[in-house]
Amino acid sequence: MLDAALSVSIDAIVPGAFASDVESAVQTVIERDDPEANIQLWIRHGTHLDAATLSVSDTARPLRDGEFFQLRLEGQRQGRSFVGVRTGVIGTCSDDRREFLSHLVEAMDWFISTLTIRPRRPYVLTETRGRLLEVSGGRLQTGGESDLLIAPGKPVALPGGEPLWIETSLSCDRFGRATLVDMVHLTDAGARRITTYPWNVETAGKELG
Repeated sequence: MLDAALSVSIDAIVPGAFASDVESAVQTVIERDDPEANIQLWIRHGTHLDAATLSVSDTARPLRDGEFFQLRLEGQRQGRSFVGVRTGVIGTCSDDRREFLSHLVEAMDWFISTLTIRPRRPYVLTETRGRLLEVSGGRLQTGGESDLLIAPGKPVALPGGEPLWIETSLSCDRFGRATLVDMVHLTDAGARRITTYPWNVETAGKELG
């Protein structure tokens, strides 16, 4: 359900649309595929991620070409909580923004590759080329409550056999803080993604090249 909701949401994020248009598209999928699912949606958009506008109704301004967007979906299905966040650009994506978001995707891929059940060294903040990388993660309980397991400087032995949410954030002065959140299942072989929708979205379901 989360993959389907992410897909229709990204498809609906186009210049001139309102947040309510995206919410309606998600609601249509829920009613069609799983009426008992409970999903909430938030969209932030703007030229700088740290100053982005949170749109919650038609009274908010429309989405504009070239803006960043950050889409957050969270909810419950069959007693289990889930969350997903994607960051991209609405419509026309400049090369420098595309490069920035590509680094975010690379960081998320690296983060997942480090997740194992055995004890790990503490995660740390990493700064390179003026970009600050931060990762976190933990359990999600019914009702959206979160148990933070992974935080910078915190030694952790991750529990196997259960789903975890993981977050990767990359920030720089020029664009602000971009974030990806996904769900993974931890096994002896490492982390397996539960959410399969691409991280590297631009808009209207297109992947960054």
